[in-house]
Amino acid sequence: MGDPMAKDKQHGVFIWLMRVAAYLREDTPSKTHYQQLQNYYIQSPDSHYNTIGRYLLGMANQEALLARMTSKKAFCEIAYYIGFKAQTEGRYLNASKLVSYFNRNRPY
Repeated sequence: MGDPMAKDKQHGVFIWLMRVAAYLREDTPSKTHYQQLQNYYIQSPDSHYNTIGRYLLGMANQEALLARMTSKKAFCEIAYYIGFKAQTEGRYLNASKLVSYFNRNRPY
């Protein structure tokens, strides 16, 4: 994988998040891709998208992610990725309940 951060730091963090999302959707996840993702997130700076990526890889807990819900945008994105992770793990009922919970408890 090339390093998107080398050219565009602002969007590079989001590209790494999309790489995690794609990795989680692979039928046969690549150990090499996992290692590259893990290496990035071990040394990546603290940010909204990096916390989501860490959470998706199991490197951050849900509480750390919920603490990042400090704006409407963050709330929507984080709620989505919590449901996304549940879905990729085959927890479809849980994902559905999460959508309902976040819809009832949105801060706007």
